[in-house]
Amino acid sequence: MTRREFLEKTGKAAAAVAIFSRLAPGRALAAGQSSAEALPTRPLGKTGFKATILGLGGAVYPRVDRKSALAAIEKALELGVNYFDTASQYGSGRSEEILGLALKFTDQSKLWVATKTLTRTYDGSKAEIAESLKRLNLKKPLDCIQLHALTDLNTLDGVMAEGGSFKAAQEAQKAGLVRFIGFTNHARPEVALEALRRYPFATALVACGVADSHIGDFATRFLPTARKQGVGTVAMKVFGEGRLIGKLDLRKMLHWVLSQQIDVALAGVGTPKEVEENVAHVLAFKPMSAQERALFEAAAKPFGNEDMLWWKRGVK
Repeated sequence: MTRREFLEKTGKAAAAVAIFSRLAPGRALAAGQSSAEALPTRPLGKTGFKATILGLGGAVYPRVDRKSALAAIEKALELGVNYFDTASQYGSGRSEEILGLALKFTDQSKLWVATKTLTRTYDGSKAEIAESLKRLNLKKPLDCIQLHALTDLNTLDGVMAEGGSFKAAQEAQKAGLVRFIGFTNHARPEVALEALRRYPFATALVACGVADSHIGDFATRFLPTARKQGVGTVAMKVFGEGRLIGKLDLRKMLHWVLSQQIDVALAGVGTPKEVEENVAHVLAFKPMSAQERALFEAAAKPFGNEDMLWWKRGVK
């Protein structure tokens, strides 16, 4: 089956499936774009990969129509996005399956694909990683397995122990199934810093939206250290898991994050139109001044609490 036949079978319009070859990462162009409008890239820490500053988060895929999710991923590829994040927990594997289908006929060597293991034990994580690799069905090693939600010290201790999930990630790396190991943290910068003291993780995916700057602030308390150590920094919850859309300016939310020491800002989008809108905002990005950041942070303060940002519950 050709790429065209595959995508047409999944229900996409012919106009959206005409792309077969792609330019270098971060340099793919949309119809009508000039070379000056290609998505910019930043080095992803010390990994050697140049990631587009906009990435796609896969948590939304199981929550939207399957055809729409596939179309959104294809649109992102068409517009040059080269960073894709997913997890086995998203829709009990559906997110990984959808991403694997969308990338089936793509030059995957130009992409960064990351997934996560939430299981805390060695045996459980080993099985979880194997299932993730099966669902993604990549033609190359997985770029990054992330130890998911290392939010407190007890969890960090558990996964780093002899019988913990970190051992499974290391074994997958040694076997050539995974290239890099990263972690995610939603709420506590001090725990993320402790993780870096224990192991030189390649990447850190942290909750770093403008509202997050008021509670469990990674922008000032974690990112500077991560940058000094060459850790690839990736922002999630950029739009407050969608809760801040309509309350704060979407373009400014993206620009605020990209004005931090962040390599990639993840956007969870489920339609091609949403992808196009986010790409347009990224193409218009200029770093915010200190005054602009302060003013926008002040506007976001009413939303910087655990009632709005559920992932910060229990954070002081």
